[in-house]
Amino acid sequence: MQLDLLLHQWNQNKLVFLHNNTNIKSIRFYQKGVAIDSNTLYLLDSTKFLTEKHPAGNFLLYATNPPIELSKNTEDNIIIIEENRNLLEDMNELLSILDRFQKYYDKLYLYIAQNAELDDFIYLIYEFFETKLCILDKNKKLIYNILDFKSVEKIFPLEIQKTNLKRIYGYLGFENTNPLYDSEIEKTAKILGPYLFNRTNALISSKDHFYQSLKNLFQDAFRETDYENLRNITWDLEDDYEIYMMELENGLYYYKNMFINGNRFALDHPMYMYSIIENNKLICLINHKNKSSDTLLQNLGDFVEEYKLKHVRVSLHRNLLQYSKTVSMAKMLLDHDIKLEGPLEKQLNPLVYELAVRFASLEYFIPRELQMLKDHDEKNHSDLLKTLYFYLLEERSLIKASERLNVHRNSIVYRTNKINEIIDIDLDDTDTRSNLLSALEIMYRCGLVE
Repeated sequence: MQLDLLLHQWNQNKLVFLHNNTNIKSIRFYQKGVAIDSNTLYLLDSTKFLTEKHPAGNFLLYATNPPIELSKNTEDNIIIIEENRNLLEDMNELLSILDRFQKYYDKLYLYIAQNAELDDFIYLIYEFFETKLCILDKNKKLIYNILDFKSVEKIFPLEIQKTNLKRIYGYLGFENTNPLYDSEIEKTAKILGPYLFNRTNALISSKDHFYQSLKNLFQDAFRETDYENLRNITWDLEDDYEIYMMELENGLYYYKNMFINGNRFALDHPMYMYSIIENNKLICLINHKNKSSDTLLQNLGDFVEEYKLKHVRVSLHRNLLQYSKTVSMAKMLLDHDIKLEGPLEKQLNPLVYELAVRFASLEYFIPRELQMLKDHDEKNHSDLLKTLYFYLLEERSLIKASERLNVHRNSIVYRTNKINEIIDIDLDDTDTRSNLLSALEIMYRCGLVE
């Protein structure tokens, strides 16, 4: 690391005279007659420094009273400590600083060897240098900003070697940096340059290709290339997804504040959201993996308020492959002008029967856990679904549930234990019981609980 940065990290009172800011790789005590290394900082008694001849180098001197005087013509880098100190403790402190930086670079190389995700590199650099960063393309346009900051103060080039020429293909952009760290960040960018080249190219192409992947999702035709596009933008099938759908009743020009380049939604962001327009409906797929999606939701709400848009929000419950079904339900809610206050899952009691019976949408409201019990009953000729229904309906009273089912209480205990073996639900949670009972009620009315 650079000598000025090392001294900055070493929080001790000192006088510093730098002839040149060299790169320090090691620290040791000076020994007369041993060759001087230009990348080593030597600890030396000030008296010996003044009385003995030595080659030019980097010296940490311990001064005596009165303070020593230095020639302005010296070619040495000199740091003077004007107090009595423990040399071994000082050496250990300085070595620990060098070691901390070396461990950072070791981890950087380890991530490269492990083919780590972009997020891993971003957070490693962010935590070490304590400043937010993003990735820009060669034209200094944003392509990756997981930390979601708004202005870049300083950029550092990312280069790739092509034959005998180096070519800049992008930049690391930082919100703010301490100039003392510039050389270390430049070193970081140089190390990452070749590795990030393919990643950033894949990211740029995948951003455009993922709009086609959304169409494939809607057609239930998600292919291997779509999985690759998903991975390249660092999304996963089981991230926390939500559909935010808005009805655009007028032409796109009417909503011109919402779109750029004709029909590209202004809020589309590779970290949080992609959108497509189908039959005058703007379908936004939001990934809540990043906390900053809260800002995105606020901006969406601003457009809804500005244009008085009919809209609906529906969760995919951490399964992107539910996209087609969820979009269909969201369209149905808008088409039939069914107004919701708050998240859909909080509206099951008043809503589920009407939707299931009127619009034949029962499958949207059968939780996966209940479907598992239904499948088990059909396969094993059991009554677990019916047992759970009456058990919840009678507020978990073994006596009342056994009377409704005309079985012994011990049978209810056995069946509820079996239910807990098959599915993972918390029946002590009030919302869980309410939602399950709502779904069971509609299944019962539709003849699916017999």
